[in-house]
Amino acid sequence: MQQQHSIVDALQGVIDFVYQNKCPWYVDFWRQQGLFSKPDIETAAAFTQLPMVTKQDFVSSGHPHNYTFVPLANVLSFRSTSGTTGTELFVFPRGCFSPDLRTTLVQNGAKSFLYMGGVQKNATTAFDYLTLGMKITTGDLHRLNEVPQLVIQNQVDTISATPTALLRMGPLLVQSQCESMIRYIVIYGELLTHDMRTQIQALYPQANIYTEYSLSESGQGIAYTTPACDLDLNCYHSHESAHCEIVEGEIVITTLAKPHPLPLIRYRTGDAAKWREHKCSCGHISNQVFELTGRINVDVVKVGGLELRYSALEKSVQQLPSTIVIDSISATVAVNKDNQISIHLYVALSLETKVVGAIASTVIQEVVQDHWFLTQTKSLAHYIANQRCLHPVIHLVDNADQLALKKVGIKLITDS
Repeated sequence: MQQQHSIVDALQGVIDFVYQNKCPWYVDFWRQQGLFSKPDIETAAAFTQLPMVTKQDFVSSGHPHNYTFVPLANVLSFRSTSGTTGTELFVFPRGCFSPDLRTTLVQNGAKSFLYMGGVQKNATTAFDYLTLGMKITTGDLHRLNEVPQLVIQNQVDTISATPTALLRMGPLLVQSQCESMIRYIVIYGELLTHDMRTQIQALYPQANIYTEYSLSESGQGIAYTTPACDLDLNCYHSHESAHCEIVEGEIVITTLAKPHPLPLIRYRTGDAAKWREHKCSCGHISNQVFELTGRINVDVVKVGGLELRYSALEKSVQQLPSTIVIDSISATVAVNKDNQISIHLYVALSLETKVVGAIASTVIQEVVQDHWFLTQTKSLAHYIANQRCLHPVIHLVDNADQLALKKVGIKLITDS
């Protein structure tokens, strides 16, 4: 009951903060949705009366300068998110990070932190970690060959990166014989597979692995796991600094940290999730646990934190004969022994005859692979570094194969 009161007070505090600071964006948005006076939240369920907000709602509002309602001294940067083609949409706050996971790392002995953010403005996420006494180094995914030198020079013991980046960096650290220096790893940005996690642990044998679910839009961690957790893969404890809802299978976030230049209030993340009933061995029994399962209404895989959308294949797929129907598409990503990124697409078909199936095997290889390479992989290779991304490998599967794939965690999702 105490926790319920605390959540209600925090949610009401966010609303009070908006009105007291006269945040025009939310007040105007809520009025457009029929909410003409400040709501009083007496229960967490009552909070759902507030309209949900999407990224598109921010897109239509213009530059974030138009809805920042705190002094610019409280603003660290403006940032874009994946899928926005570089458009700056969200205000990145100074001093609003949830320190839970970083505090745990410091308490466990972490001292020197390497953040592989990919681009310079993402490196600003390390700014507030300095207050915890950690030494901060930022790396560049375009120049992975420099990582071993950064690790040695700065006595790095902690790396935060996507699974793909960690798999790419691991052999470089092994060659320089400094992989044993890494004692802590924080994984973010992609759904993990069991193979990925096993490979990462093998490349960094001395490292304790943490995972974090965070949003570029919020500038803070939303959920996490620690080595003490016995949660399933891609399951997380929600942070107390954010209120999580799951609405029709989609995770909806409200940031509770203040002051925030632009709090996210019932923000639809686009991430698919479900609640998990689990009494974790780490002892955080009061925290809600959710499992991320993918994206909502979009077939997508993340490689190095970059989204690749299967819906982009739709026009090319229309070139196929009418007797060939693609039921669903999924993908996995791996790093091979030559340190190259390999994307495997699994395409499930409905076919009238075996002869058509044989034709489809050739046609789909050409249509899907050519389109994928031209529209997606070229930019991906540049993003990851050194043009090390291979042409995707296409696997055609039937119903039996689909069941087999699901057993190992590969879900084929119809693009809606």
